[in-house]
Amino acid sequence: MRRTRQFVSEPPGCHNRFQPFRRIWPVQLSEVGSFLQSGAHTEDTYFRREVTSGNSSSFSNSAKITVYQPLVIPVTDAKSFYCKGSSIQLSVVNPVYISYKWYDSSQTYLQDGTKMNVSNLASDKKYYLKALNSEGCFSDPAEISLNVDNVHAGFTHDISTVALGNAVKFTSTSINAKSFAWDFFEGDIIYEENPVHYYNSLGGTNSKKFDVKLNVISPGGCLDSLLLSDVITVFNDITGIETSKNVMFSYYPNPVTEKLYVSSSERIRTIKVFTINGNLIQSFIFNEESVSIDFSQLKSVFIS
Repeated sequence: MRRTRQFVSEPPGCHNRFQPFRRIWPVQLSEVGSFLQSGAHTEDTYFRREVTSGNSSSFSNSAKITVYQPLVIPVTDAKSFYCKGSSIQLSVVNPVYISYKWYDSSQTYLQDGTKMNVSNLASDKKYYLKALNSEGCFSDPAEISLNVDNVHAGFTHDISTVALGNAVKFTSTSINAKSFAWDFFEGDIIYEENPVHYYNSLGGTNSKKFDVKLNVISPGGCLDSLLLSDVITVFNDITGIETSKNVMFSYYPNPVTEKLYVSSSERIRTIKVFTINGNLIQSFIFNEESVSIDFSQLKSVFIS
């Protein structure tokens, strides 16, 4: 006795299309209600079922599994780098499918559409994008990496306190910087990487603190800035004090032959010794109210 069974086929697959061929699905009489789990397909495939009884066999009609062309992985207009804090809109380039689905870095679904907004990009991010066609097939995911330009402004300076008219050397420690703009708040901008700046103004006082600001721009056009407040102290090396203070000082003997003794109501920071022609012989640094200088080896000098 011959027994027949109903053939159960899979829905169409979503892979490559090739020329069809035939496969035989053998079924024994004892397999009542059995079905075929055909697995993944990469081409159009025909199936038919063979039923045997003793030495006799019969075949069912053929069933075709159609495999559709693979979807093109979508392309977006994402750039290689973005400036920190940017708000951007990602768009699918030349969309042709009925739907596009966006996912985050863990491939959690975010939204549908050909565009997606990203606000205030503060660090590197990754997204995925899939296309969906009218047959219900998905493309492989497109990986979209949004990288933040790592430009960073930084600098050091060799000294923090300097006499009026003297220089401070600044060294950039910036990262990924192509151009530099220094503001020393004396009315000019310096466009060197590692400038030496001479401080020449005190604004009517004998001591003043200055800010320093460095702006840097990366090869990608992104800007970063560093502002250090009151980082450089400039003083008048003649007195080293504010002009508004009433300072008393004295010195003896006059004329001097060996040692000169100087006293002040404020700490004495600098004493300079010049020839009678105005040439600097020696500069002495102090931090006391009473000091002495040995003049036994000096002739025809002027004290400042």
